[in-house]
Amino acid sequence: MMLAGKVALVTGASRGIGRAIAVDFARHGADVAIFGRDTAALEETIEDCRAARPGARAVPYAVDVTSEAENAAAAAAGESVVPPFQGLTLFGSPATQRQVAQTWLRTIPERPALPVIPRRSAGGKIRIGYFSGDFRDHPVGILAAELFELHDRTRFEVFAFSFGHDKPDAVRNRLKGAFDHFIDVSMKSDHDIALLIRNLGIDIAVDLGGFTQGGKASMFALRAAPLQVGYLGYAGTMGADFMDYLVADATVVSVAARRFYAEKIISLPNSFMPHDSTRAVAKPAPSRAALGLPATGFVFCGFNNSYKITPSRFATWMRILARVEGSVLWLSESSELATGN
Repeated sequence: MMLAGKVALVTGASRGIGRAIAVDFARHGADVAIFGRDTAALEETIEDCRAARPGARAVPYAVDVTSEAENAAAAAAGESVVPPFQGLTLFGSPATQRQVAQTWLRTIPERPALPVIPRRSAGGKIRIGYFSGDFRDHPVGILAAELFELHDRTRFEVFAFSFGHDKPDAVRNRLKGAFDHFIDVSMKSDHDIALLIRNLGIDIAVDLGGFTQGGKASMFALRAAPLQVGYLGYAGTMGADFMDYLVADATVVSVAARRFYAEKIISLPNSFMPHDSTRAVAKPAPSRAALGLPATGFVFCGFNNSYKITPSRFATWMRILARVEGSVLWLSESSELATGN
């Protein structure tokens, strides 16, 4: 498999596995941009690349940055390294992800506990409350719109509690009609929202945000509902005793990883992610050429935000491309900076 004309960016390449990856790319014909801290060790990597393929173009870049391994070690030790949502991207270890979440929880101010929620009498519809700052043209709103519409209204009364900006768009307008009750709580305090939830008799509170931007962990910490469940927007553990369940699947949370989650896992078959079956598929489908893709070969896709492409993850992708002849990696063009990088 030759990679002539391709450029490989390899971080941590001054020694160890990083050096081996850089040399392997050079051997297969790629130009190599090599990043590391140790200038002398970088030069040794350059020599190894050129020994593997005489004439190989390899350029060193000495950078002083904290490595992923150093960040992971600090996070595992309980240091506040990054917010939990970013931690899901940086740290593959579920144990470290839980530690990051629990470290972050220490930033939530302690407040007087609300009284124990009295047991509701049996009978009547189960009241489900969905909580999000993204009931709008956002992946959460787009993916889950039909899910909300399909609730069995003979068994469930469905509430939306919105704490995001009330900016009208087609998705938000649809969502307002998808619930029995759509309540804007963006101007209320955590304490007032929790009391409202209790007064409305919500049985199950479903947090669609978790530790994402604008999340309401501080409100859920007050124990707003008898059952509190995490779903969709944040698939990691909250590391907290106030979240009872997390809806996931066997890929998002494997059986082996469950011990690192503070929540009990509700594992759905196939996939935990809903999709809107009413969304139209583009017709006619664009050709590969129109999308700038080669006429043949397997296309690997990564359409996440560019900040989630860490050096180690990108290096893994490059190794896969090197082994799958004729394959390409298709990334979303999220910004000029990301494209240039």
